[in-house]
Amino acid sequence: MDTSDNHQHHPVHQHSPEKLERPERVRELNPTGTLERLNFGRADVLCDIGAGSGLFTLAAAQMSSQTVYALDINPRMLETIEAKAVAAGLGNIELRLVVDELLPAPDHAVDLALVATVLHEIPDKESFITEIRRLLKPAGRLAVIEFHRSATPFGPPINSRLGVDEVTTLLAAHHFTLIEQFDLGPNFYCVVLAPGHRTGN
Repeated sequence: MDTSDNHQHHPVHQHSPEKLERPERVRELNPTGTLERLNFGRADVLCDIGAGSGLFTLAAAQMSSQTVYALDINPRMLETIEAKAVAAGLGNIELRLVVDELLPAPDHAVDLALVATVLHEIPDKESFITEIRRLLKPAGRLAVIEFHRSATPFGPPINSRLGVDEVTTLLAAHHFTLIEQFDLGPNFYCVVLAPGHRTGN
């Protein structure tokens, strides 16, 4: 089981592309199939937040004619995605390096924000969620993929994981409404949420 050290000084862990592309991990995440299940289509803009080696970024860029934003704090990951995009002849990916708590994507431009195995690693979840709200279109959606809060063949320590209830409660506090929840397999689940109207600040 992966018991990587916590990195307090980075929003997300500095994983390697090789680690993120273990065959069993890719199989279960099933980027194309998962995006199809999320009703991601040809006219949709995706923001892959914590894009890693680009599993979902590349799949989305092949499925959509619109911009796919790939955000990551690790320049090596963005270089990996760029090389794959060039090899695949994909010209609709915008690579954006995350350098602080602000997400480098435009306001209200995104149909689907994807946060795959990243949320549990974010120190300041409040600011992070506020930023996601900013980049989503009014009718946009947020999909969060996380590890089940139980022993799995790989993944972070159980005490650092976020269960379905924790994720939905956290996001409900920011006026996100749960639309759907489903399991991807023994390791991962996905929750899909819509941003509601803020009534307060």
